[in-house]
Amino acid sequence: MSEETSTVDVRGGNNQFLPKATTAIQNVYIGDDAVAQALNAQVTPVANSSEDVTLLTMNSFSFSLPQSPVHEIIRKTEIAFAEKRLKEHNILCLTGESGVGLTTLLAQFARAHSGNCVCYFYDGFERIRLEPEIMEKSIVEQLNWFVNGINYDKIPYRKITDIYSNVIRKLRQIGEPLYFVLDGFDKVPSENLEGIKRILGNLLWERARFIFTGDSTEILKFFSKSAQLDFYHNEIMCFGEADVKAYFHSFNENLDEMHLAKLYEITRGNAHRMSVISQKIMSDEGLEHLMVSDITGETDLYDEDFRKIFSDGDIFVKEFFALLAYVEFPLTLSMITCVFGVEEDKIQSTINEFPAFITQDRGICKLRSEGFRKYLTERLEDYKQPVELKLIKVLETGDNLQKYSSYIPALYKSLNQTDKLIKYLSSENIHRIFVNRQSQAALNLQCDYGYAACQNIEEKYMANIFQFALTKSTSHEIENNEMWDNEIEALLAVNKFEQALVLAQNIYLLEERLKAFLLIARRKKEMKVSDLDVVNENIHQLIKIIDFENIPNKGIELAKLLMPFDYEAAVKIIDDISKRYNTAFDSDHIYTLLSLSANEDGGMSGNFDIVSSKIQDDTMRSFAKAAKSLFANDSVEYVLSELNKLPKDSQKLHLLMFWLPEHKNAKNVGKAVLVALKLIMSESNVEMPKAKVLNSFCGSMKYMDEDCARKSMVYLDSMKESIKFPTYDYVDLELTIIGAIKGILPQESLKLLEDLYLYIDELQDASVRLTCLSKLLGKFEDLGDKRKLEVEMLSTVDLSHSIRKEFKALLGQTAYHNKVVEGPIKALVCNYRSLVDEMIAEMNTSVNKSRAYSYAARQYLKQEDESSVKLQLFFCFLSKTKSVYDRQRPLETLAIKLLYTEKIKDEKHLEAVKDNFHYYEEIENPANKAVFLMCIYIWVKKNFTDEDFSGKIRSLMLASWNTIDILANKIGAGFFMAKHLSKVSLEEACVMIDECESLKEKSMLASSSSIEAYRQSLDLYTISLCYLIRTKLCDEVCLETFASDIKNIVSPCEEIGLWGNIALEYHLANDNQMFYSICNQHFPASYDQFSLQVQKKIIYHNSPALFLWSQDAFFKLLDNYEDEIFVNECIRRSAQFVICKNVFLMSADLEYKDYKLSFTDYTRLLSLLEHSTDEYTFYHVVNIIGKSLKVTNVDDPLSIEQKGLVIGDARRIVEQKLPTLSGIQHDGYKLICLAALDNAQKAYTSKDKNEWKRKISAIKNTADEAFVYFSIAPFFSKQSDMKEFFEKGISLSESISSIYDKEKRLDMSISECMENKLGSLVPEIANSAMQSLRINGSLQDHKDLVDMIYQHKPELAEQLVKSLDQDPARLCYKNKLLQHIHSMKKISKATKKLDTISSLDKEEQIRFFNKQLEQLLLEKGQVLSVKKVFSLAIQHIFQTGVSEAKAAIIYLMETVYKKQLLSANQKELMLNIHQTIRSNFKIALSLGARTKERLLQIDKIICENPTKLAKVANSIESLMQWYQRLSYNALYIVDAQFEPADLEYIKKLSNINSELKIYILANKSVHTIGEYKDKWEEISSGIIEPINISLISYKKEEQNEPLKNCSWICYDVDEDLYEGRTLGSLKDTPKEMLQLDIQDSIMLYNRYVYMGARRLEGKDVQVETFVLE
Repeated sequence: MSEETSTVDVRGGNNQFLPKATTAIQNVYIGDDAVAQALNAQVTPVANSSEDVTLLTMNSFSFSLPQSPVHEIIRKTEIAFAEKRLKEHNILCLTGESGVGLTTLLAQFARAHSGNCVCYFYDGFERIRLEPEIMEKSIVEQLNWFVNGINYDKIPYRKITDIYSNVIRKLRQIGEPLYFVLDGFDKVPSENLEGIKRILGNLLWERARFIFTGDSTEILKFFSKSAQLDFYHNEIMCFGEADVKAYFHSFNENLDEMHLAKLYEITRGNAHRMSVISQKIMSDEGLEHLMVSDITGETDLYDEDFRKIFSDGDIFVKEFFALLAYVEFPLTLSMITCVFGVEEDKIQSTINEFPAFITQDRGICKLRSEGFRKYLTERLEDYKQPVELKLIKVLETGDNLQKYSSYIPALYKSLNQTDKLIKYLSSENIHRIFVNRQSQAALNLQCDYGYAACQNIEEKYMANIFQFALTKSTSHEIENNEMWDNEIEALLAVNKFEQALVLAQNIYLLEERLKAFLLIARRKKEMKVSDLDVVNENIHQLIKIIDFENIPNKGIELAKLLMPFDYEAAVKIIDDISKRYNTAFDSDHIYTLLSLSANEDGGMSGNFDIVSSKIQDDTMRSFAKAAKSLFANDSVEYVLSELNKLPKDSQKLHLLMFWLPEHKNAKNVGKAVLVALKLIMSESNVEMPKAKVLNSFCGSMKYMDEDCARKSMVYLDSMKESIKFPTYDYVDLELTIIGAIKGILPQESLKLLEDLYLYIDELQDASVRLTCLSKLLGKFEDLGDKRKLEVEMLSTVDLSHSIRKEFKALLGQTAYHNKVVEGPIKALVCNYRSLVDEMIAEMNTSVNKSRAYSYAARQYLKQEDESSVKLQLFFCFLSKTKSVYDRQRPLETLAIKLLYTEKIKDEKHLEAVKDNFHYYEEIENPANKAVFLMCIYIWVKKNFTDEDFSGKIRSLMLASWNTIDILANKIGAGFFMAKHLSKVSLEEACVMIDECESLKEKSMLASSSSIEAYRQSLDLYTISLCYLIRTKLCDEVCLETFASDIKNIVSPCEEIGLWGNIALEYHLANDNQMFYSICNQHFPASYDQFSLQVQKKIIYHNSPALFLWSQDAFFKLLDNYEDEIFVNECIRRSAQFVICKNVFLMSADLEYKDYKLSFTDYTRLLSLLEHSTDEYTFYHVVNIIGKSLKVTNVDDPLSIEQKGLVIGDARRIVEQKLPTLSGIQHDGYKLICLAALDNAQKAYTSKDKNEWKRKISAIKNTADEAFVYFSIAPFFSKQSDMKEFFEKGISLSESISSIYDKEKRLDMSISECMENKLGSLVPEIANSAMQSLRINGSLQDHKDLVDMIYQHKPELAEQLVKSLDQDPARLCYKNKLLQHIHSMKKISKATKKLDTISSLDKEEQIRFFNKQLEQLLLEKGQVLSVKKVFSLAIQHIFQTGVSEAKAAIIYLMETVYKKQLLSANQKELMLNIHQTIRSNFKIALSLGARTKERLLQIDKIICENPTKLAKVANSIESLMQWYQRLSYNALYIVDAQFEPADLEYIKKLSNINSELKIYILANKSVHTIGEYKDKWEEISSGIIEPINISLISYKKEEQNEPLKNCSWICYDVDEDLYEGRTLGSLKDTPKEMLQLDIQDSIMLYNRYVYMGARRLEGKDVQVETFVLE
């Protein structure tokens, strides 16, 4: 070809001219060593003999780039066309007829753009090229050259994420696209899709452009559906006649037109045909033969070659070519020799016979032409299976099993050898593959193979398919989140931007990665421009590829973070989610929540465990800060002009909702308020909490002029009817408006106040009315001239009197006093504290009073202006609380307030904190304590110079942090603290970060998601062991194995809890010896070694076991704690276990029904009641005692005397203990308990009604009276009497003025009526309950009611929801409730028609399995066949993370357990499931380990064959004792099952006698010499006498093993004495050997090790000998 046609474009990039270098680095990798070799290979240009200077480019680092043909036509037009299209589109897909030259075209494009093109070619055969690690390494090597050029070897990048940031920076510099040329990806096997999709997902840079071969529909599967990628499809045509003639003319300038025309006719311009014909022209036959042949354009050009090669019908030749055609990895000569079992000379002779078709290169034998290879795969199909059978036999032997793990499953699949495939993919092998490859993708691929293979024959492979599903489920869990909470922000806080970028880039899950980059983006002002470019690029690309619609809740969270960074993108995310979930997620509602979140002052956590939950306060505050900076210094007019650029009114409104609250004092802000009001009017039909939205900016009306104010009032008046719900929001809005316009429109303000008072006065719900009156009083001084208002309207004295009166009336009607008092406290705590004290003093229990003061303390800090806060008042409220639990949240609120305050910094504030610091010292939870103290510490350091106090806080803070017992919590808290400590000391923050990083390194688990996978897997492991104990399948070995597995992994607190559950299982199995043994061994003698919180955690969790172990010791232990709530909870948990006798149910509220209780059970329950001071425990337990006594326990019936004794003793305890000192002071609970005991002996008659009515009327509380009526009604014998009492209770419930109490009592009545066959009363009650929610019920209140009704009458629930059509105030809930009912219907249908489970979405399936499990545990559900449950659950488990699949897994286990009880035919499956779950525990730990050292450590802790290990341990101990008795100086071991792990015992022998000579002969098996040496290096630093090991195997049948038994022979060389022990394997009991047998064994050893014998039982053997030094 001419100089012109072979020109290579070297524009841009890092092209380098190097002497004596090849143009491409081609490596040949064999087997799975290929993976290891490829991943560890050094990328170095290979020198050749040429003296020419050769170009080194990105192409040089693509091992898959095909070599350029000697003659080729450069398709300049197509290359230019591709360049043009890729300026407009992200992805170009090229198609064409077979052989058109797509691969060559892509190779030409890559060479033409060698400075900015990454290429990767898959030929459809070499499976190794689809290994994610191989593909990623090749791409990274090319990108490394792109970024670093000649310095490519300076930084050892391994992942795309490692080099990602540098690629972005490089692209910014060069201003050109980065091309990715990918060939053959339209024919990727399904099992490889996942890994490749992950890699391509990391390449979607803004300037990245892709060229694929194949139809776009095939390429789409590699990208997220939401990825904003623009595809263009183009068909490549065959070469034209002129091109073809020019091509052939370049071979031979003497070709005439006739020849050229014939060649065009034969090739039809098809590139592949042209290549084949060109080879034929240059062959010996030459052109003339071609001209006279009958070849046409339709002839397959390989037919003649095929006939020539196989003309003599030699089967060997056909199989040889078939092997070359079908094999998916490089074939060495030795491998081919093994496959066919012939001498190497014959193979070489065959290769030499067909040099035109077969080539050898660096020891690899392959077909010269890929086209011919494809042809042969069609023509030699009959030989595919025979050669694959021969190949698999070779791969099944020795080291090959491990080396070729990437190929063996595919071969088994191709051969339909499912049994072998399943056996190969055992838990042990999968784990070994994972450890060797250190690849989650490799693990997933093996699971996919196994799962697919088992699916059609589920029943046969139940245990196996469960293994694959569970392993994949655990792998899914690991992918959920790779980031420790707050780690990114901690790094940013100390300006470690580069480290934060690296951490963010390496997060596996895309949405978590986006979250990390959005956190980084908030610090953009402090970042280098190049770093900011990286952040921006990542954010924009991740937004394009993440499928937000499938993660609606997560999507909304990300939109919130994105809002200040890219408002339009955030809006699009929310709109997309809203369109898909138009009834569940309303965009306006979401926007409103987002905007309002900027003004909310949330706590650090919603519960007492700050570290285990998302810490929301920082998000809220940072979001407010971002909203504040939006158009921060711009005029109102500019903001409004920008607003008009948005396309939708809803978007304009939501932007204003962010801006207005933060710019309420801006000049001309009234204009913005007017615009917002107009927009709200235009969106009047959209669901929004409008009153709350309006309230967020109507305060700005005070800055309006009169004209604007009047216009605003017109809009507000027109909306009045539509904003009266929710009532509290409406009243808050009206009070805000009144206060805002009092100086502009005084008369209108006065009129609004008058109307508002009348509106409040007419409210039907007394509790709502009370709260609204309290709001009015609390804001009274802000509403105008107080004196004038008191004269013309109403006085604050009268208002206070009304509040007191309403409150007292409500207390006499309601049971939920805390609900009643919360609203008034919030409204009055700042200005009317004495009134708050009066209210709390009137409440019904000391517990409720304590909680009310806790709430008052919190609300005081939240409601009071910072400049007016008096911390002594806060601590005054706090001092009136009675428990550490009630003090924790107020202390948290104060800590947060001080952390962020700008105004609370006077000396008086410091003194108040110092005086009351003991409250912080008393906090029990060390994580919470450390974080709260950190807040106080920062406040003191920022505002005061008291070094002594700050030093004291710091010491206590660090001490508390160091006592956090769970490592994950400690790391999470540490990063959170470091983030904030940076505000006062970068040095202290960096020290904390370093501490956390050090803990991460020491941790067995590398990420927060791996911790969750570990916890779930450990829980399943424990549950599985419990099932074995129940069925008496748990032997000593299982228990010892479990103990060994968890010993060095779980924390002491966790370990005690696990053994507590196991002890309870032995108690239930009536194995008292094991129960007491476990309790004695694992329960601590003293709890002083633990922190107070951990002590309580251990005791609470194990309270049932501690109680059953020793009642006296249990109650004595509880006496050590003055925490009444804690003591009562321990007693209640113990009682629940005694009743339900199920470890899984003791934490849930038990159903009120009869249980099978023995006399011992009753006495235990009464003993617990003797020590309880909780009235609800009495109600709960005594009711169950009464119901259970009424029904005879046929398994263990009580005598009349025993029954009488139980009732009498119970009555005595109830009479003495109720009412409790801290509980409700009327006799309600006592009456119910005594009635339940009466009912155990006889039911009430009509004669008893009046007496009961008298007793109930003495209670003097409407809600409690109704409660007692509902509780007593079932104890009447006549249905009419029962109905009368229910109707009385319903009547009382209807009369309650508080909707909350009313609805709760009506809920109770529905449940009780249904249980007692009075369903006719339910519709009316349900309708009344729904109506009671009309005024102020939330969506959740409606859902709870609908759920409860649906349980009993589904059609009634639907009817009630549809009736909301007639109720405009509730119309907004209708669609959501109907969707909720629709979802419940689907789940109900699935429970009856199990084959419809596939119609359930993921969340519905989770609910379905939770429901099925609950019903089965409660003995209500039908026990389906194991096969049916397996089919139901297995797909869900396979596709879902283990935490979400847990209910399905336990449901399956519970089913198998129940079937074992019924038929005793599930023993094998139960044991297999247990072993699978145990192996999965190991997988979970391994997946979380970041280094090979940790993997090996885990492998050492958890060995694969626990049963064998335990038996081996006993056998080895016997052998050790035997040897120590003899102490001979030589030991011969002939062992059929010896393996590297057994070197542990050999090491012990060498320690016993350092001069002992040891000689071992063992089967080669699957272990390599390298594995023996690695193991020895791990356990031994050297010995005096080397150990000689010989491995024997059959030469041609390596799967069969020559040695069958095990014998140990001691030899005293000096005395010539022998003594031996024989055993079938190390797990058998050793037996003494006869002298004749000893001689035979010694001879066997000498014959094959020393004498070189190579035949055994008529078969050739081979022996490999090596020495361990």
